[in-house]
Amino acid sequence: MWIDFCFLMHYICIVKLKDNKIMRKIFITLSFILISFWSFSQSLSLYKNGTLIEDGAKITINANVDATIMYFMQETSVGVKNNTNDYVDVKVLKEQIDIVEGSECGFCWSQCYPPHVMVSSSSILLEENELKENEFYVEFWTNEKVGTSIVKFTFYVCDEYGDFIEDDKVSIEYMFNIEPVGIENYIIENSSMQNARPNPASSYTNIPYTLPMGFNGNAQIVVKNILGAVVFVENINGGSGKVYVNTSELEEGIYFYSMIINNKSAYTKKLIINK
Repeated sequence: MWIDFCFLMHYICIVKLKDNKIMRKIFITLSFILISFWSFSQSLSLYKNGTLIEDGAKITINANVDATIMYFMQETSVGVKNNTNDYVDVKVLKEQIDIVEGSECGFCWSQCYPPHVMVSSSSILLEENELKENEFYVEFWTNEKVGTSIVKFTFYVCDEYGDFIEDDKVSIEYMFNIEPVGIENYIIENSSMQNARPNPASSYTNIPYTLPMGFNGNAQIVVKNILGAVVFVENINGGSGKVYVNTSELEEGIYFYSMIINNKSAYTKKLIINK
């Protein structure tokens, strides 16, 4: 059937496309179907916030040199889906294409691995057509080093011995663009976001914060799930205050709450919701 389809495409391209606009449209439609079929013929695919991302996608993450590891965990989390009707074991390979000297990069897949580890020792079993959304993320430490680091992660299907099947893989590349702290450093140094209470939370939690008196910029307390999707946001003003977050309708799991000042993340901490 696949060969017949290819011959049909070839016939349309060579014989029928010279003067026929209708056939051109048919060719474009069939080409789209072909591309779609090919993309889903892979055993694995990657998702970000529930949206399919292409194999080899490049994601740029801009952050200040004082960004916390929690920020990078939140920004780098992706879901991995098994597109087959069978069980597959998946491992992860890390490649440090270019990393700023002094910076460090680890990752989590089934367990968390320190920066010197390049291949996950453990695999994760994905059931048929299963999407794992909370298992992979990157831990990046700036260690007060400025510059751009590029790190690639490849997800491989493994055989019964735990060895990679070379042609059955999907990858993603992260560019960590770490910038020096700008003139807004004064505002951040004179701001704070305390620990949420209670944490773990069930029905609610409170997040205390402080901003410089007279602050008239844009600031919010934002809560995101581990995939980076915003589940709560509230504007805050200068001075001290406390933001109440109703967690009763949120699913159990790991979340991150941040203080955003003038569209930049100043502080990020982890929130656990248990019911």
